[in-house]
Amino acid sequence: MKQLLKKFAVACAMLFPASSFAASEEIVSTTLCELASHPDSFNHKLIKVAGEVTHGYRLFTLTDACKPNLSSIWLNYGGLVNPPSVFNPQQADAPRLQQMIVEGMPTTLLDDALFIKFDKMVSTMSDRPQAKATIVGRYFAGHPEQIGEFKLWKGYGPMNCCTLLVIQQVLQVEGISY
Repeated sequence: MKQLLKKFAVACAMLFPASSFAASEEIVSTTLCELASHPDSFNHKLIKVAGEVTHGYRLFTLTDACKPNLSSIWLNYGGLVNPPSVFNPQQADAPRLQQMIVEGMPTTLLDDALFIKFDKMVSTMSDRPQAKATIVGRYFAGHPEQIGEFKLWKGYGPMNCCTLLVIQQVLQVEGISY
């Protein structure tokens, strides 16, 4: 019986890790300016970044005053949690049936009190930044597209507009007052 319980505990630990990312993986601290300038150098990396979160019609992005608005960073939740949706609010309440996998990389989400606070703030937003957040997530650069003298990185979000940051942990969140 003890052996069976031990095997069950090991299986649970593998299926439901205590943290939202591998303990041995380095988290790269960066800025949105650095991401916009060199998206390919951060591709598939676990990053820590801060910015203003906007959610609304065709919006779930991370921005700041420094980042040029040429390549947007689309946000999504990792693991089994659906992000809020202005298209289908009922969908956001239903968990995903499978862990979110992007480009063959599984993602997780630390669904703690800080994330719940963040999610509630995001759910009530209306097309302008209303929260500042520091996020740890997996970054996906997408692919470059040359438009005139500008190189835009695209592949995610509405009409493949953006690069992608899959939120795996919220480290800090605060409301923005106007």
